[in-house]
Amino acid sequence: MPIFTLLLLITLMGWSAHGWADSRHLQLADVVNALANQPTGQPPVWAPLPKGDEVFGPGVLTYTIRGDETLLQVGRSFDLGYNSISLANPKVDPWLPPPGTLIRVPLLHVYPDGSDSRPELVINRPEMRIFFRRKDGWIETYPLGVGREGFDTPLTEAKVTRKMANPTWYVPESIRKENPNQPTIVPPGPDNPLGTHAIYLTLPTYLIHGTNRPFGVGRRVSRGCMRLYPEDIVRLYKRVEPGLRVRIVDQPAKAGWRGNQLFLEVHPTLKRKDRGQLPGKASEAIFNAMQRRHGQVQVDSALVEKMTRSPDGIPRVIGYVTQDGTPYAPYQADYKPVTAPSPTATGSKAKPAKPAQPAKQTQKSKPARSATSGR
Repeated sequence: MPIFTLLLLITLMGWSAHGWADSRHLQLADVVNALANQPTGQPPVWAPLPKGDEVFGPGVLTYTIRGDETLLQVGRSFDLGYNSISLANPKVDPWLPPPGTLIRVPLLHVYPDGSDSRPELVINRPEMRIFFRRKDGWIETYPLGVGREGFDTPLTEAKVTRKMANPTWYVPESIRKENPNQPTIVPPGPDNPLGTHAIYLTLPTYLIHGTNRPFGVGRRVSRGCMRLYPEDIVRLYKRVEPGLRVRIVDQPAKAGWRGNQLFLEVHPTLKRKDRGQLPGKASEAIFNAMQRRHGQVQVDSALVEKMTRSPDGIPRVIGYVTQDGTPYAPYQADYKPVTAPSPTATGSKAKPAKPAQPAKQTQKSKPARSATSGR
């Protein structure tokens, strides 16, 4: 393990210790420096959640655009999809941001509601993000692309059945009807839309896989499958094993606790016509979170209303629990955003993962065509 990765993990583990808030400024700066020297941006592992906590990540950083960087390039350097980096910076041109522009890099997450602490993969469809709770309690999280309108990624529960490096894509008949020039089989290689690795589920035709078009991560572009950055699918592939539970949920609003602080995170609904449901979704998430804590809960309803009116995917403190009747104080960030060094300046520009060595499969038998037809 590279020494800077080891130091980063030690730093992240320190966040769960007593007195975490007092040393946050120093630790946040350490994380930024470590991120800038990672060859693929954001570390794949955050930290185990302290008992009772449901919020994790270093915070919301600020970053200065340099040279001809695009917002998408910066997002990928920090392992964010198009939706996350653009929502956090709605006034910034994603393709031509002026050099010197300060942008927000959201690296804070509320874990999806409904967890019972068992190992699992959770795909939150409107957030376009996957969460992996490992057996050791540590959390990994990655952005992904989901099904476009008319080919929605289904909301359901499933299990991992197997995984494969260098998968072959058996093109569905429906795609070949749309494009008669499409071959029936696409072998492993740069033209394969499944990328270098694929994870198969008990859902026929729906896969978690890499991609040969990374700009689709954080977008609704697939026919229902879930696409990860080439570098991220390699990380996830190494960890996931058959039998792991998978939940695909629709939670545009998530509420969770860190200590006695209650956070709310709101994302736009996938369909614009459902945007009016956000206040109700937020109220439901907050209510469920309050049921998980004892004591009097103070909530800033004005902030909640503002977040549901302009969802940007950034978690904010909307209240706290107290047993002594202390009056609620308006939200004040417990950290100061810091300027991140340029990933490209330190040689950490995201690069596609190297293709896996030929034909290492988790099963000896050839895959059934119906199980590899997703895209």
